[in-house]
Amino acid sequence: MSTVTKIAQYDDGKGLKQANAIRIANGGPITNHRYLQRLNTFLREAGIKEIEFGSSIKGKLLSNKEFDSRLVLSDAWRSEKHVYPVWTGTLVAFKENGAKLGDVIRYNDSGNTYFFEVPKEYQNERNAALAVDHGFLADGRPLIIPTMKKTEITYNIADPSQIELLQRFPSGNGWYNADNKFGIPLGEEIPPDRADARYFFRIHNYVGLLVRGPYLKAHRHIAWSWPSQHFGALMEVDGASIGAQKTIQERKA
Repeated sequence: MSTVTKIAQYDDGKGLKQANAIRIANGGPITNHRYLQRLNTFLREAGIKEIEFGSSIKGKLLSNKEFDSRLVLSDAWRSEKHVYPVWTGTLVAFKENGAKLGDVIRYNDSGNTYFFEVPKEYQNERNAALAVDHGFLADGRPLIIPTMKKTEITYNIADPSQIELLQRFPSGNGWYNADNKFGIPLGEEIPPDRADARYFFRIHNYVGLLVRGPYLKAHRHIAWSWPSQHFGALMEVDGASIGAQKTIQERKA
């Protein structure tokens, strides 16, 4: 049985940076005492047993489509207001309008460069985006793996076949119909009063997770944001994923 728990909430900038949210969800060890205290508070609220320093909790970051269910199609957001704005588990990569995707997409933020390698079959595509949801393969490996080397962060995809091409990607900010799988706005602009309309904030190029709930009254807004921002995160976890890694002390023994 799975449970949804916070692993971070916004709290005026006390959340997690994008790559850290992915690392923790992937089962990375918790080695910051202050963050561990906050995390254990969230786990207790969700009815999950606390974890120890150096241990971990592993689970799937909720996707953009799942946040649509919480923010638009239900009132689930009312019990989790403090988590927003929140990193979704939906990773996107795109270039400026008219440009080929090429072999790699780059995005710069706060002195760091984020990289996403484009599968060969998509390198000549224009006016398109690539998308993949956080999760795990059948063998337990995380699908999205941030590899950090000094100021370079590469989002490696363990199974590139799960990267999907989204054509007719919006050329600017506006209201659009969302695709069925990821809930990402595509195509031509549509009237905002349509129930299926979602507002998309566009930037020239981007590599990173989508963000939901920048403003509680803007539940239908979907945005990019700087990966260095500290946002909330919600994760679906099952009991077998808690404390899956040995503590630091146990690994040294």
